[in-house]
Amino acid sequence: MSKNWLDKNKIEYDKLIVNARKKAPVCIQENIDLFIDDQLNNCIEITKEGIQTIRISNDKENFENIETADNWEQIYKYVQKISDME
Repeated sequence: MSKNWLDKNKIEYDKLIVNARKKAPVCIQENIDLFIDDQLNNCIEITKEGIQTIRISNDKENFENIETADNWEQIYKYVQKISDME
């Protein structure tokens, strides 16, 4: 289902990993430098590993080291901003 959605919306990706119960080890193994998820517990777990994290949520509560965005346009703008700073 995820692959079909990504393909339909012409979103490029290198690899699609699904059903990973513990995401931090997979992110470390795959050398992920930006993690995007809607589950706060996943974002907290990944942030503890020093990986930059964006949480997709309408909730405006701030969490340390976790950026919050409520749509893909905001995520795109954030990624552009951090890319410009590098």
